Amino acid sequence: MSDDPQEGAPEGLSEHAVPQADEALLEDLRDVVHRLDPVPEEALLAARSTLAYLRLDAQLAQLTFDSLTDAPLVGVRSQTEVGRRLGFTADDNEVEVQVVAEGSQRRLIGQCVPADEVELTVTHQGPAHAGPSDASRTETVTDDLGRFVVEVAQGVISLRCRWPSTGRVVETAWVRL
Repeated sequence: MSDDPQEGAPEGLSEHAVPQADEALLEDLRDVVHRLDPVPEEALLAARSTLAYLRLDAQLAQLTFDSLTDAPLVGVRSQTEVGRRLGFTADDNEVEVQVVAEGSQRRLIGQCVPADEVELTVTHQGPAHAGPSDASRTETVTDDLGRFVVEVAQGVISLRCRWPSTGRVVETAWVRL
């Protein structure tokens, strides 16, 4: 057995050409896997939600109600759905959101509880999900009852709420609109 690095290389290729050829092959294999077996959207949403734990100043607010998957309320008179309803909870803090679809736009009508002026940041990623760098952020302040209205495009969102009066910060799990 020889220690010559070019002994296993195809004739005419230098020792540096073989790793480049391997890298090209690996890139081709990555492309095939991404096309034929993409990562499920649920896995991407779960991964994004766990990233909220990395923010030491925020508590993760779990999705506790989603009108798309939860049973309808008993005793409600109207069966007409005005939009999707979401509820997030983190200890004594809640974020309630109604999502109204208007074409490819989504209007978020919500309230942060307890009622107070809250600094709200909506982080949004479009359908392409290119990564954290393509996320857009919309910042606003709720009224003194914690109510807000924000327009976003279709995609996935996470809400970050900061109550200046208490310093409490919660961030919702990612959810697809």
